[in-house]
Amino acid sequence: MDNVYKPYIITEENKSIRLKVTPNCPWNCTFCHKEGGKNFDNIVWNNSIKDVLESMKERLCIKEIHYTGGEPTYNKHLSKLTNEMVKLGFNLKTTTNGQFSEKTLFDLINCGLKSFNFSFISMDPNIFLETQREKTLEWAKKTIEHQIKMILQAKKLGAEVKINTVVGKEEDFARVLQVYNFAKQNDIVIRFLNDLNLGESSVKSITKLVKEQLKAKKIQEKIIYGSSSKTSYYQDQSGFIFGIKEIRNNKLSSICNDCKEKCSEQFYGIRLESKDNKFFVRLCIKRSDNKSYMTLDNFFQSEQYKEIQKISMN
Repeated sequence: MDNVYKPYIITEENKSIRLKVTPNCPWNCTFCHKEGGKNFDNIVWNNSIKDVLESMKERLCIKEIHYTGGEPTYNKHLSKLTNEMVKLGFNLKTTTNGQFSEKTLFDLINCGLKSFNFSFISMDPNIFLETQREKTLEWAKKTIEHQIKMILQAKKLGAEVKINTVVGKEEDFARVLQVYNFAKQNDIVIRFLNDLNLGESSVKSITKLVKEQLKAKKIQEKIIYGSSSKTSYYQDQSGFIFGIKEIRNNKLSSICNDCKEKCSEQFYGIRLESKDNKFFVRLCIKRSDNKSYMTLDNFFQSEQYKEIQKISMN
């Protein structure tokens, strides 16, 4: 008899798109991939974005909008966008560094933004500063203090709160464990992300952290069908549950089959952005050719759309 413990596996369909609402951000992280490009516009609510989202909903059964950027809250129209998208029936999430006011947080939650993924690098201002370009130590101290305040306030207001922190190498363990302990003490979900720029070595570092430092056991895997996104959940010796965001093998054959890039993400999903009053679909963070980056109209005529639609409609 096989007595090896096997984690429980759950699957979900990929019904989400990442909406790049602003290129602006108060941070300047050395490892940021900027969702594939930084030259795009702030999105405002108008008939154009309404038509785009309704087309996505109808053609690809999209149910969720995940704000990215830049720092999404640096788009001053975000409350209006949220309010209108909720009216269309979308679930809203955002990735954020937490550099917003209490009023902004309260307004966004009231408008229907109920899920916040906080990117938390370090609780040590000196270490945090090492990941930033052209910033001061005083700035780093104030930034961390404010981020902690907003994380706890979002939780207090009843939002779904998660912390994401990047693990690149073994030298990161002390930094990461500080963030981990903060999350654990405040009963907040934390997920470790590998540094896409470091590839497999980052993945191996996370594995070592989990096995040797946290001595945790895998209890569940969550796989997003139609995406390279996968989250493995572990339980440490005290019973605290945390996650590891992983990249699983998921290629879009109409893009990936002839690709010469050193792949770090495979096909994660659709990113939508606006540039010069036109909407563009980005399907890869490494490439910007006509197979991976195109206007929305061209996307709906493309082989890539047909392949994604076939997956989405299953």
